[in-house]
Amino acid sequence: MPRPMAGNATDGLSGAVPYLASLALYRRWIRLRLEGLADDEAWHSIACEMPRAGRREMARTVVAGARGQEAVRLPLPVEGGASVLKRGRPEEWRVSLHGRWPAVHLGAIEAAYGATPFYQHVIPLLREEIAGVAAGDPFAGLTWRLHGVIAGVLDVERLLPALRRIQSESPDRLATLAREKSCGAHADISVIDVIFKKGPEAIFTLLG
Repeated sequence: MPRPMAGNATDGLSGAVPYLASLALYRRWIRLRLEGLADDEAWHSIACEMPRAGRREMARTVVAGARGQEAVRLPLPVEGGASVLKRGRPEEWRVSLHGRWPAVHLGAIEAAYGATPFYQHVIPLLREEIAGVAAGDPFAGLTWRLHGVIAGVLDVERLLPALRRIQSESPDRLATLAREKSCGAHADISVIDVIFKKGPEAIFTLLG
């Protein structure tokens, strides 16, 4: 799995990955990958685009509400709380187990997606990382592992060469695929929303 880059020592954002990032951020990520950036370079670029005041959003995700209810916002607590989040250096954050959040998050994910086609395939992979976290674990380590699960389900590394070729030779075809697969996708909700619903085909939703 890619590791955070050394990057610019003054920005504190080398290779930062948001917690179960939104579809919108993953769409930005796949565009950067199609342009030729490596995995960690793409996330570094995305993080550097974020306003400093909004970087605390890297420790929060949003999932669908159960049975059509409002979307649920899930914060990932870090040691030191809000004051640490405001410093905008996620590579230094440490996970807290305040509020028994792993169980809460997994419960919210099950309530929202337990009946989706790919839930039984994907949830063991996510559960292993979320339930296995310990107090004091590096935030960046957890989020990179979760990103590895997401990228693995999407089979990104294997498909990228073909996607780049299609983009170069027939961009209209790629745009058509993206439109067909993006119907009903919510850009502000975690990318796991489309992964649970579409499985590997969710990669085409990322192209929208």
